[in-house]
Amino acid sequence: MIIPEILSNVMSRLKELNSTIISIPFVNIILRRIILGLSYILRRTVPKKKNLVIFGAMNGLWYGDNSRHLFEWMLKHSPSVECLWLTHSTHLYRKLVSNHLPAALTTSHSGLLALYQAKAAVYTNSLYDIGIVPWIVPDDLPLLALRHGRSVKRVRFAAKQNLSPIEFEERRSEAHRIKFAISTSPFISRIQETCLQIGSHKHVVTGYPRNDVLFDTPYETKSNWSKFLGRKTYHTTILYAPTWRHGREPTHFFPFEDMNIYKLTQALEDHNILLLLRPHVNDLLKYPKVKEFIDILCNASERIRLATHREFADINHILPFINVLISDYSAVYHDFLLLNRPIIFIPYDIQDFEEKNGFLYDYHSMLPGPSVTTLSEFIEALSMICSGKDTYRTKREHLRHIIHTYFDAGSSERVSGLIMQMLYENSQRQ
Repeated sequence: MIIPEILSNVMSRLKELNSTIISIPFVNIILRRIILGLSYILRRTVPKKKNLVIFGAMNGLWYGDNSRHLFEWMLKHSPSVECLWLTHSTHLYRKLVSNHLPAALTTSHSGLLALYQAKAAVYTNSLYDIGIVPWIVPDDLPLLALRHGRSVKRVRFAAKQNLSPIEFEERRSEAHRIKFAISTSPFISRIQETCLQIGSHKHVVTGYPRNDVLFDTPYETKSNWSKFLGRKTYHTTILYAPTWRHGREPTHFFPFEDMNIYKLTQALEDHNILLLLRPHVNDLLKYPKVKEFIDILCNASERIRLATHREFADINHILPFINVLISDYSAVYHDFLLLNRPIIFIPYDIQDFEEKNGFLYDYHSMLPGPSVTTLSEFIEALSMICSGKDTYRTKREHLRHIIHTYFDAGSSERVSGLIMQMLYENSQRQ
């Protein structure tokens, strides 16, 4: 077929273009019309494959999150379903293939054909998970939105700051194709609808597939963690994982006026603590100064180590081994509630977040851990936790039962049921 080859070439050229150029209105319109024209022909001429489901995640650049966990579960437990992972990354594609996992590049002939042959698509962040541009994704392809996690902050249509015209149109186009969006509780379904605006009936409480590992940790995950630690042992392992600030400014680690690296490292030494730093992947890509400061911290003590996407592509594969979480507004603290372990909060820019994003529920009144503003307060909170004083247990358990309905390793199985339903309903329409 010549059309897939032409479209593949167009997609390859788009991949090479700067995103700023693509976002120029008239360029965007011209490219969109070309792609939509070719896409229309493919929709009319490429036959669907009976049980093909495509998967993608994290803007098509990484292998992780809910999509990865469901993908691997279905490969193991649902042999009747043909699963294929799509990615923009040549490096990731080669890695997946070398591990004998079915994968294709989004810009390749086979990847484009799969996009039009699929009966359903599974993704986390946006349509960029499965297409180099969102317009390439067929209008008639049913979507299962696993989401990147539902945090306390307002995003998309719920954010206080308006979306750009291009982003607004992309989100609307995505919303009308979503067949189901999973959530972790009825409460999360309600606040998720304010962000996605897809219709309340489309939200299904299943739990997140990525959280299955918290209740049933695979041997390989345990082995990788042991290799990461080497021969060293620690009394407490802490993960510092702040949220992405949507490109407004870089994330500041330990943003205290009384910040003193020596005092911090001494506290880690006193309590035999390993501190892992996990900046958001976008912070590392956009802000070199974030990496510079983190390197300074890591060089100051062997007790401070990186735990980025390069060390651990999937954060949930290290959560089972974390004793204390440090965060702010990130969705990771909702996941971590399942383990019912202490959390320390550093919401240093809360006023800015309140003005530009806003919150989906009362952040302060429902905070399941201490909020610290100085290094002295942080070290005090740390000392209390390490001594066994868990003063926020009651508040944490209260929020835990609001955010989560299921406390088991069955989320992947429940979500797979939605895929089987989508395939069945799609076959009935053929």
